[in-house]
Amino acid sequence: MGVIQTYYYLTIIAVAIVTLTLICCGYAIGQLRRFHREGGDALVAWLITGAVALVFVFITATCVGVLIGFLGHGSAQS
Repeated sequence: MGVIQTYYYLTIIAVAIVTLTLICCGYAIGQLRRFHREGGDALVAWLITGAVALVFVFITATCVGVLIGFLGHGSAQS
């Protein structure tokens, strides 16, 4: 498999992972709004929001880091 094809597949995988993470985060935010409207505890809502944001940042940063690492490694090989 060529270098360009490898980067192409890695980009598709990274975009798919980030998209799925955004969908899950959007669903969690929608549920938090409903939870808050129904009179749920504000502290619980903030804790869940912080956890969802942390997961999103972790997954996004990991995907970007992997792609940057592969790009750096691929350009060093050429």
